[in-house]
Amino acid sequence: MQGMSSTLAPSLADRLPVVTSDRYSQSISSIQSDARLVAVFAPIVTRLCLAEVESQTSAWDTTPLIDAWSSLIPEFERWQLEEHVPSSE
Repeated sequence: MQGMSSTLAPSLADRLPVVTSDRYSQSISSIQSDARLVAVFAPIVTRLCLAEVESQTSAWDTTPLIDAWSSLIPEFERWQLEEHVPSSE
């Protein structure tokens, strides 16, 4: 990830059209669900990019990474419930 931006490109999933055809509706819903899942993990991607750079230059504090991970767990669980994804437990 070195040399890459630590931010993700904005998703266009929410700008997809609302369609009545089941043929397209299921695909659009899936894309939007995937975009929401990516958004849940976006903060940890940023922290991982920063940690990679910092770990090569000096000792780095893992607290922000741990905090970001801890805060995304409830968001991920909310996504699971909204998308009716079975728990891995």
